[in-house]
Amino acid sequence: MKKNKLLIAISAIVALVVVTIGIIKNRHQATDDSVVRIGVILPLTGAVGFEGERVLASMQMAVEEVNTKSATDKFELVVEDGKWVAKDTITAYNRLMMKKVDALVVFGDTPCLTIKDASKNAEIPIFCISGVADLIEGNSWFIQCLFQSIGPTSKIADYAVRNEIYETSVLYLNEPLCQKTVAGFCEPYVRAKGKILSQDTFEWNDKDIKSVVAKALSNKPQAVFVFGYGPSYISVLNQLMTQKFNGIIMTDLNVIAVRKELLNSGAGIIYGDVDFGEESSNEATKEFIKNLKQLHGYEANAFAAFSYESIRILDRLIAKHGKSPNNILAGVSEIRDYSSIAGKLSYGRNRELKTSILVKQLTKDSVKVLDK
Repeated sequence: MKKNKLLIAISAIVALVVVTIGIIKNRHQATDDSVVRIGVILPLTGAVGFEGERVLASMQMAVEEVNTKSATDKFELVVEDGKWVAKDTITAYNRLMMKKVDALVVFGDTPCLTIKDASKNAEIPIFCISGVADLIEGNSWFIQCLFQSIGPTSKIADYAVRNEIYETSVLYLNEPLCQKTVAGFCEPYVRAKGKILSQDTFEWNDKDIKSVVAKALSNKPQAVFVFGYGPSYISVLNQLMTQKFNGIIMTDLNVIAVRKELLNSGAGIIYGDVDFGEESSNEATKEFIKNLKQLHGYEANAFAAFSYESIRILDRLIAKHGKSPNNILAGVSEIRDYSSIAGKLSYGRNRELKTSILVKQLTKDSVKVLDK
C-alpha cells in the first residue's frame, strides 16, 4: 500500500515537472518569436570603418524607436564586421545565417555584390544599402534601400549642360563600380554636347593626390566632376579647393567631410542628393540629424538616412504583412509615396527603390536646392 502511494506521489511530481518544463519552454519560445533578429553586415574596421559606424548608429536609433513603440515585437541587431573585404563579408554572411537571423541589412555596393550569389537561397529579406543599378536582378531576396547611383550623376550632367557648363575634367576612384557610375555622367553629358577634357583615376590610399588634381586642372576646365568614396575621395575635393580651382566642382552626393572653410564664395560644390539635409523642411529629418549628432557624435548623410529607413521599412512590412519572408517580399512593391526622412519613397515591382533626385549647392555658408 505504501509502495503504491509512493509511486503515485512520484508520478505526480514527474508530471508536474514535465508540465512546468513545458510551460517554461513555451514561454521561451514565445519570447524568441517576439524578437525579430536583424543581421547586419557593414565595415566597422578598415578603410570605410568610419562610415560603417555612422550607419550602425543610425540603425540603432531606428531599433530603439521601433522597440519603444511596439508592445509585442522587439527588434534586435546582430552585427558582423565585413571590413569591406570580400572574404570577410562572406564569413560575416555565413555566421549570420548560422545564427538564423530573420532579416539582413547589408551596407555598401561591394559587400552587397559579394553576397549576391551566396544568398540566392537565403529565404529571408535582405535590405541592400547600395546604389548599384542592376543589383536586384538574379536575387529574389534582395530589397534595394538606396537610390541608384546613376540617378544623381545623370541629373548633374543634365543640369551642367542646361547651365552652359560645356567643358569638364573627370576624376574618380579606380574601381569598376565607380567607372560604371562615372559613365552615367559622361554619356548623357557628351550626348548633350558637353566635352570631357580628361578622365583620371585615384586610388584608395593615393599618396599624391596633389599631382592627380593638378593634372586634371592643367586642361583649364570649367568644371571638375569627382566620384568615389573614402579618404582619398575627400582629399581630392579638398585639394581642388586648396589649389584654388575657381571653376565648378560637381559630385554625386552630399559630402559632409569636406573642409567648408576652403569652399570658394562662388560655385562651391554642386551635387545630386535626395530631399535630405539640414535644408529640408521635414521636421522628422531635422530631428534625425540632430539626434545622430547629439547622441552618437556623427554627421548625418544619405547612407545614414537610408540605413535608418531600412529598419523602419521592415517594421512597416511586418506590421502589415506579418513575419513570413515571402509575404514581406511581396509587400515591398506595394510601398508607394512612403514619407521617409529622405523624401517620398516608392518601390517598383522588382523591389527597386524610386525617389526624386535634387541638384544642390554647398557653399561656405549654406546648402540650397538649385533644381528639382
